[in-house]
Amino acid sequence: MNTPLAQAKIQIEKAIITFENVIKIALKKGYGVACYRLPHQDRFKLMIDTREETHTCGEAIENLPSGFIFNPFENKNAKAAYYLQAHLEMVLGDDEVKANQAEYYPLRDEINQQLSTDNLPSDWQYHQLVGNEQSTMGNREDFIQLVEKGIQQIQDGKMEKFVPSKCKKMALEHFQLMDTLWKLSCKYPNAFVSFVSMSETGSWLGATPEILIHMDREKIFHTVALAGTQAYEENMDLKDVAWKQKEIEEQALVSRYIIGILKKLRIREFIENGPKTARAGNLIHLKTTFEIDTKAINFPDLGGVMIDLLHPTSAVCGMPLKESEQFLLVEEKHDRAFFSGYLGPINTDGESYAFVNLRCMQLLKNEAIFYAGAGATIDSNPEKEWQETEMKCNTLLSVLK
Repeated sequence: MNTPLAQAKIQIEKAIITFENVIKIALKKGYGVACYRLPHQDRFKLMIDTREETHTCGEAIENLPSGFIFNPFENKNAKAAYYLQAHLEMVLGDDEVKANQAEYYPLRDEINQQLSTDNLPSDWQYHQLVGNEQSTMGNREDFIQLVEKGIQQIQDGKMEKFVPSKCKKMALEHFQLMDTLWKLSCKYPNAFVSFVSMSETGSWLGATPEILIHMDREKIFHTVALAGTQAYEENMDLKDVAWKQKEIEEQALVSRYIIGILKKLRIREFIENGPKTARAGNLIHLKTTFEIDTKAINFPDLGGVMIDLLHPTSAVCGMPLKESEQFLLVEEKHDRAFFSGYLGPINTDGESYAFVNLRCMQLLKNEAIFYAGAGATIDSNPEKEWQETEMKCNTLLSVLK
């Protein structure tokens, strides 16, 4: 006998299979895809770009059609970021793909027709970058030496903070995309969960807790200062969490950096809330939020201006920004690629989001590269910074085991 709960489970499983088949069809055709679930929401959305080549934004984000932005760490100009236009769309639970414009109706019908047949792709054909093997993968000794070298730079007065990162490659056994995304969504409801696959970017999956910019339907601009990390313990009361001086100072540096940018733009009318302890899955952080009413200050393109001024944030580079960024570009032995860049839906449902690409992995054939970083100051312990990166890698690894 089918209970209502059993019937609901069957419907969810059927919807996931349909959604997954659409992604497989799109990838096999060589299309670009972005699948995501916003924080605190329960439905995944799929965008499909039917162009043969990956394109860049080319203009300010306020002027773009609905789509998905994906920017690497080293690019500081949003106009040069990769942009996936939402020619076709689908929400998890829908029976078919929808098209935004009449010119895409034939492609929409082609996919919907294939869905109703048995001619469905049996395997995944992710976009992969040729020759994108990391020449040097991060290990404990290299990372600790990097942290020690950075601390010496701080002691010499050249930096206040830096954010070393590492990457590690691991085999993926029996990997299932939608199963992984679903588990991440359930385990990390506060995170932005996403999968992006384009010819020029390769394929990336992640669950990030940090907003870079958000422009809501009321034209209120939002950003956050997120720094400091501890492991979350079951039944922990966030109001009673104690933070060490190193972590408090680290977060204050990020907040001051944002306030400094607002001062440069002569913006004085903003709401600052925090710092407060915020949970991000198996971790907790110190978080301060900032809000600006762009209508009240007559600054409608603030989102596009701030996305360039904020990236890369001091939370992924350090302070001063120029010196810490240069140190990392020279001393890190791996290419960050899209780790600590940003990504998110633009001009979709009346809102625009860009999230810092943390807690992410790059999908290769039967394996993946995991990325993580840790904020370091003069009081940092290199071994503890290594342990922090291990905790952050476990954000994704925990749902793959």
